[in-house]
Amino acid sequence: MGWLSSIAIAQNPNSNPNAQAPWKLNGSQVDTTQFVGTINNVDLVFKRNNVESFRLLEDTAAKFFGNVYLDKFRIHPTPPPSSGPIQEARILTINPVGRIALSNLTIPQDDTYVCSYVTPWVFANGTTTDDDIALCPNFKSVTIAGDLTIGGITRLNTTAIGVAADNEIQLNMRSVGKEVGFRLLTIPSTATSSTKYAFQNRVITTNIIAYSVTNHSTNQDVFVVKGDGSVGIGTDNLNFSKLNVVAQNETGLTVATNHTGDYGYGIRSMVAKNKTKAFAVYNAETQEESFVVLGNGNVGIGTTAVNGAKLSVEGVIRARRVNVDAASIVWSDFVFEPNYNLMSLIQLENFIVKNKHLPDVPSATEVKEKGIDLAQMDAILLQKIEELTLYIIEQDKRINELEGK
Repeated sequence: MGWLSSIAIAQNPNSNPNAQAPWKLNGSQVDTTQFVGTINNVDLVFKRNNVESFRLLEDTAAKFFGNVYLDKFRIHPTPPPSSGPIQEARILTINPVGRIALSNLTIPQDDTYVCSYVTPWVFANGTTTDDDIALCPNFKSVTIAGDLTIGGITRLNTTAIGVAADNEIQLNMRSVGKEVGFRLLTIPSTATSSTKYAFQNRVITTNIIAYSVTNHSTNQDVFVVKGDGSVGIGTDNLNFSKLNVVAQNETGLTVATNHTGDYGYGIRSMVAKNKTKAFAVYNAETQEESFVVLGNGNVGIGTTAVNGAKLSVEGVIRARRVNVDAASIVWSDFVFEPNYNLMSLIQLENFIVKNKHLPDVPSATEVKEKGIDLAQMDAILLQKIEELTLYIIEQDKRINELEGK
């Protein structure tokens, strides 16, 4: 009782003439001028077994157990108002049902105030199963059951902020009957502000799902964004694709391009190599690509072997009309020029006997190996028709001469 003896000595009339009576261990009667404490500007320390348990600091704050600080429960304005009631700024209040409400409370950004307890501080309504507010010892997590109210307005309808009941969710929010579940408005301070992100999720590994939309009923992810920027719609299996869309009985992808001018892109694929497949259709039934477009513009339908052609088709082409640009083809009207050298029928017969095809017409072997140029072949066939016409005219003249004799 060393500290109590010191107080008693301080109040002993022999050592303090202004004192009325010494303090007693079984209680004392005091007036408004008496107090327990110090009269100089030093901390007042209380100890048990020579270990400090409580200290009143020079700035009137209280300190417990060496590192727990308690400032004012309520704050009066300074100076007080000249009239009317004093408007207190409360830090801690206990309501009629036993709940503790915290207001005007600032939790430090760092770990300056670290509590040594291993169990959280819980403020509850008295039940053992419903903790209204739970603070972890070092303020790194907060659990709130019910609504989060700030300034008298319900800002979040939550089941947890911090670590949820299943220890898997860091932030869990629930919106019921609201038009918007979550809205973030980012307003740059100026037109040239350095504001870059409205929302940023920084991940450590590329395979982690940085964002997802999950069907609550099926618990299936219908939209995911992975840490490497890959996006999955209708699936979380990206198959090494930056964008993978999986549709069941609905349209997989619709692009509506409403340009006001005559030019623009609906879909644009930019490739670095000529032989890159800028677009391809894969048939899962036949397990092969049925349509490809290469970077150089070559197109394959029913085949991927474009063989250097702008259009390669494996199968039948059906069309109502085909217009072939024959600007580079010499059309066959030259046959009717006066200086055209028409082979005699004897010369033509000898050529056919020897080559087994008409002059200027490719052989069967050439056609099999190289195919035919439709525009060029049409010009050759027209040439043969015109030559045949000349042969008919010449034969008709000879017949008329013979009949005239």
